[in-house]
Amino acid sequence: MFLRGNSSDNPARRELLESVVRRRGLAAAALLFMLVSAAATAGYAWLVGPLLLSLEGDFGAPSPTGPLSTPSLSVTQIVWFLVLLGLVRALSETARANLTSKLQLRVIKEFRGKLLSHVLQLEPSTLHRWPRGELASRIQVEVHGVRTLLHLGVTQGIRSTLVATGLAIVALRVDTALAIPGLLVVPVAVVIIVLAARPARLLQRQLFAAESGVISDTAEAIDGAAVLRAYRATDPTWEKIDRGAARSEERGIAAETWSSAAGPLVELGAAVGIAAVFAFAWATRSEVDLAATGTVLVALILMYRPLHGVAQAVFGWWSGLASLDRLDERTSRGALIAATAWMPQHPALFRDTILNNVAFGADHPDRERVLELCRRVDAHEFIAARPPGYDGVLQEGGTDLSMGQRQRVTLARALYLGAPVLLLDEPTSALDDEHERHVIRVCREHVDQGALVLVATHREDFLRHADRVLELRDGTVIEWERRAADALLH
Repeated sequence: MFLRGNSSDNPARRELLESVVRRRGLAAAALLFMLVSAAATAGYAWLVGPLLLSLEGDFGAPSPTGPLSTPSLSVTQIVWFLVLLGLVRALSETARANLTSKLQLRVIKEFRGKLLSHVLQLEPSTLHRWPRGELASRIQVEVHGVRTLLHLGVTQGIRSTLVATGLAIVALRVDTALAIPGLLVVPVAVVIIVLAARPARLLQRQLFAAESGVISDTAEAIDGAAVLRAYRATDPTWEKIDRGAARSEERGIAAETWSSAAGPLVELGAAVGIAAVFAFAWATRSEVDLAATGTVLVALILMYRPLHGVAQAVFGWWSGLASLDRLDERTSRGALIAATAWMPQHPALFRDTILNNVAFGADHPDRERVLELCRRVDAHEFIAARPPGYDGVLQEGGTDLSMGQRQRVTLARALYLGAPVLLLDEPTSALDDEHERHVIRVCREHVDQGALVLVATHREDFLRHADRVLELRDGTVIEWERRAADALLH
C-alpha cells in the first residue's frame, strides 16, 4: 500500500479507524480517565477563588461581591481539596497513560501486520522495482508515522482539548465578561497553528521519504560490503548515503522548525490574553473582584498549556496522515496465489530449519511429506549428511548451501503446496545434466497428476520434453514447436 497521492477515501485511514473501533472498550475507558483528569485540572482553577476569599477573610478585608463572594470553605479544607484533586489527577493520568499505551500498541501491531500482508501481496513486478531493503525500511518509517498520529494527533489532542474546554468553562462561569477578552485569543492562535501545519505536513512527507532512502542505502551497502571493498567503491557509496542523510537532516530541521513554531505562538497568545484580562478588569470596573479575577487568570494560564498540546497534536496529526497517504495501494490476488506454487530464479531461503523452509507457511510441517519430496528432487542425501539434518538452521539466504542445492530445496517447497499450477524460473540453471534430468522427471510426474507446469528456461533438455514451446524474441512471442499433450508446458 504505497505511494499514491492524497485521497479522501484512504483505505489505510479506514483500517486504522476500524482497528480503534474494535477496541472501543479500551478507548472508552481511556476517554473516561481523560475526563476525570480534565475535571481535576479545572477544579484547581475553581478553588483559587474560595482560597483568595478565605485569605481575605483571615486578614480582615471586606468581602467582595460576585459569584465567589461567599466563602464556604476554610483554607484548611481548600488545601485538602487541592491534595485530593492532585491525587485524583495523578491516578487518572496513570490509568490514562496505561490504557492509551495498550490501545496504541495493539493498534500498531495489527496495522503493521496488515501493512506487511499487503506488501507481500504486491505484484512481483512491483516488488522488483523497489531496491533491496526499501520496503522494510518504508514499513518501519510509516509505522512510526502512524504511531505519531495515534500518540500526538489523537491521544494528546483529545486530552488537551478536554482540559482546555474544562478550564474555559470555569473561566466563563466565574466571570463571563472578564473571561471573554482572554478567550478571544484562542481562535486566532488555532488558525495560525493550522496554517503553520500545512507546510509541516509536506516537509514530514519529504522527511519520511528521505529517511527511508537512507535506511535502504545503508542496508544495501552493508549487504554488499565485500563487493564495495573489492572494487574500492566504499567512498562513493558513503558519499551517496551522506547526501541522502543531509537531505533528511534538512527536511527534519525544517519540519521541526515549523512544528516548534506552535510553542512561541501559544506563549505569545497567552501573554496577550492575560494582558487583555488585566486591562479589561482595571479599565471597566471601579472595584476589582480579586477572587473572580484570580480564578479567571489561573484558568486562562492553565488553559494555554493544553493549547500548546493541541498545537502539537495538529502537527502530529498531519505527520501521521502523511504516512497514511502513502499506505493506500491494494492488490488482491488471493485466488491465483492459492492455486499457484512459484520457484523463483534466485532461490529465496530463510534463516530457519530446512524442514520449515520446505514446508514454508505451514503451521504444523508434515515431516514425512517433506522427506518424501526431498527424496523426489534428489535433495535428501545432502540434507541428511548435514549434522542437524532437516532440523539444521540455514544461514540467511541459504548461503551455506550451493546454488544447486538451494534450487532443489526450493523445488521441494513448491511441490509441498500441492498447487495445480507450478511456475518454475530457471529451475536447473545451477544443476548438471544428471540432476536436470531428475528435475524434468519430477515435473512430468506432476503433469501426469493433472497439474500444469510452466517453465522459463534456456536449457534445451526442457524444450525437448515440452508440450508447447514459446520463444520471446525481440519483444515478440513465437510458438515454434509442439509436443505431445502429456508432457511439460514451457
